[in-house]
Amino acid sequence: MTDTIGSLVRSHRTQAGLTQTALAAKAGVTKGFVSQLERDEATPSIDTLRRLAAAFAVPIFYLMPGLVRPNGVVHSNERKIIRLSPNHVSYELLTPDLKGQIEMIRMVLPPGGSSCTEPLGHPGEEVAVILRGSVKMHIGPETFELTSGDSIRFDCTIPHRLVNEGAEEMELISAITPPRF
Repeated sequence: MTDTIGSLVRSHRTQAGLTQTALAAKAGVTKGFVSQLERDEATPSIDTLRRLAAAFAVPIFYLMPGLVRPNGVVHSNERKIIRLSPNHVSYELLTPDLKGQIEMIRMVLPPGGSSCTEPLGHPGEEVAVILRGSVKMHIGPETFELTSGDSIRFDCTIPHRLVNEGAEEMELISAITPPRF
């Protein structure tokens, strides 16, 4: 049987000795949502996945099916892909797993999409290169307008958010250390 997001949440919750009510309180969701998620009757947003991962003190990809991969090559047709609503953002894990010192992701953000509802921070440092399109990157009180070919390095502890206000998809490659996605 293949793991699902719901089964992984249930597994982490039981390993942590948490009830659904306790997990809901730690993650800022309802007990009903946790119950539906564990039965694969609900789909979490990226914000909710991050809060659940924080409640378990694990990177977000630990809640994604098929995370553990052997070291080595990741063929393009074997990448772990996450497509999340309502922001319609797509993430691909480009590294085999999160066991190393760095993670690489590919992000595609459609016109009108955003990386998250509210700016979020996490430990580490990130470098991103815009491959196509344009994006507004909000980092703390600053906003940076980036277009194809631009790159940025920033302290991930500062809450940040990407917004695509352009007419075409935005695509970027990002390296994050330590792995925390």
